[in-house]
Amino acid sequence: MLKKQTVIKNFFQENKLAVLWAFVVSLFSNLLTIIIPVSIGKFYNLVFDLNSQRSRLFDFLPQWMMNSVPKFLVFFGTLVLLKVIFDYLKNYQIGKVGEMMLYELRKDLFKAQLEMPMSIYEKKGVGKYLLRHSGDLKSIQNYLSKGLVTFGVDVFLLLLVLTALYLLHPILMLIVVLFLPFLASLVYFLNKNLHDKSVINRNNKSGLLSFVSASLNVIISIKGFNRITPELNKYKKRSAKLFESGLSYHRIKSLITAIIPGFMYFMLLGILYYVYTEKEAGNALDAGAMLSAILLLITALPVFRRALRVTSVWELGNISFNKLLLLLNERTDDDQTLIDFKFNTGKVAFRDVTFD
Repeated sequence: MLKKQTVIKNFFQENKLAVLWAFVVSLFSNLLTIIIPVSIGKFYNLVFDLNSQRSRLFDFLPQWMMNSVPKFLVFFGTLVLLKVIFDYLKNYQIGKVGEMMLYELRKDLFKAQLEMPMSIYEKKGVGKYLLRHSGDLKSIQNYLSKGLVTFGVDVFLLLLVLTALYLLHPILMLIVVLFLPFLASLVYFLNKNLHDKSVINRNNKSGLLSFVSASLNVIISIKGFNRITPELNKYKKRSAKLFESGLSYHRIKSLITAIIPGFMYFMLLGILYYVYTEKEAGNALDAGAMLSAILLLITALPVFRRALRVTSVWELGNISFNKLLLLLNERTDDDQTLIDFKFNTGKVAFRDVTFD
């Protein structure tokens, strides 16, 4: 029996170079996401002629480019240009990998649909299987591109961000680490609820599509027997059911979308409050390192949000994978039990046969 892990593993093995290239360009793009805000701290030190212990974090940058403000600006512009280039390569390559997987899945999907017995279509309708070519394949594409490739790179990037925050200011890293587990647990719980709502909504959507497909296939009979009003009433009931399940789904999804950035900015609020209290207490703060840390955190906020939202991508992808695998593993006409037929030895005789 075909399984999700088998499908993904086979795809990765057959397209190693494409997947590897997607990881590499994504990694470089995300590394630049860290380097750009951190380098601004060096600019701050150059402009205000500051030299602190934590500014040694910038020693990984070429010093011959960093010993004056004009040279730094050229270096910074180069970083921004590289960021644009690698962002383009990342988005294109990840999209390409997703399209490559869908290209293979579509062929297997249509082949399986052609080989399925008519009894299955008569029982479930054609519409349920049309949806596999649109919404379900899109969710599977997101599962691969956002749920696996992008998430893998994001995890690596966030580890680098936490390391950089620790080197810049350990307390700031501690504040982030304290916020994240609580937020991740809350989002995970909401996404489990979203999974249930999504299953109901998708079943209602495929059921409505199946009903429309079946009705249009017998449109002559509907018009001939004047059954337009009864068909409309049936459609309204199904459509209302889909409308209610859609609202229920969007309530949970909207809550998740609102909570994640809200908590991230509350985390930033906690960091700003810490900086203020330290300043009021008269404790010395490294201005360049603090600026770099805050800019780094602000730059990394979209990555944190994307990583926290990945569970919804996994949930929707799992739903689509399960539906697709049920279809791919469905018995075909060739699998049906046939009556054994054997040739017996003997003679075939024709008697009293005439031809007109």
